[in-house]
Amino acid sequence: MLKLNGEVFTSGVATYSDDDPSLNSKQTSVHVRIYLPEIRQKFLYAKIDPATSWVILNSDINEQLGLRAYSNDITLQTAAGKMRGCLERWPITLIADKGDALKIDATLFVCNEWTRGNFLGYSGFLERIRFAVDPHYRKFYFGQISQKV
Repeated sequence: MLKLNGEVFTSGVATYSDDDPSLNSKQTSVHVRIYLPEIRQKFLYAKIDPATSWVILNSDINEQLGLRAYSNDITLQTAAGKMRGCLERWPITLIADKGDALKIDATLFVCNEWTRGNFLGYSGFLERIRFAVDPHYRKFYFGQISQKV
C-alpha cells in the first residue's frame, strides 16, 4: 500500500464512488463501501466527510442494528437543519479492494429522523485512521493509526 519515510502508512485501498447509488442525489464526493454484519445488505456506501462530527447512518440502518435515540442529548447542525439524537459506539469495517479491510470502533450519532445518507465523520472515525485520497485513480487508502511512522 502506501509508505511514509519507508514505514507502512496504509494497509488497504478501495476504489471510491462519486455518489451513493442508493440516494437520488448526484452530489459528487468520496463514497466508500462499509460493512456492518448485522444488516441485510453485503455493504453500504458512506461519504467520507471530515466536516461531519461523527458517523451518521440512515435511520433504517440504525433500526436494523437495533439502535434508537431514546434520548436527545446531542444536537448536530446539518445541511438539513438541527438534528437531535444520541451517541453510540458501533464497529464499522472499511472494505478493501486490495490489502486489508479495517474495522473501527466508531462513534455514531443516532438520529431517528436521518434519511440523507451515511457519513463517516471526523470525531470517532476518521481521527482513528490514516487515510489518503487519490482523485486521479479514484482510490481511498486507509490503515491503522497505530502503525509506526
